[in-house]
Amino acid sequence: MQRAPDEPLPYYPDQSSVPAKEIEKTRFRVARGDEVIGRLGIVKLEKGDTLPDVARHFSLGVTAISAANPGVDIWVPKEGEQVILPLRFTLPDASRKGIVVNLATMRLFTIRGITTHWW
Repeated sequence: MQRAPDEPLPYYPDQSSVPAKEIEKTRFRVARGDEVIGRLGIVKLEKGDTLPDVARHFSLGVTAISAANPGVDIWVPKEGEQVILPLRFTLPDASRKGIVVNLATMRLFTIRGITTHWW
């Protein structure tokens, strides 16, 4: 990617205003009873960006980001093209304490109070 290591990708939330730094920490607030966390995001690609680069930056899989962006060339996307980040996840039907693994989506969540971290 063409950015300094600590410079975040531009982030444009679809519903509410959330700073890019917060979304990059992969932390989401979870209200009691919530089954879906996160939100979709959109980034504007710069010259030299690839979908695997963006996926790695946001802890996503290449398959997930490719499926969310049909028609976008995975290796040579157009400069300035907007790419959807599938950062919305369904929590498994399990206890909302500690580590929760969703095998179907290959995600690991750590739940601490009302904040959820995912990998």
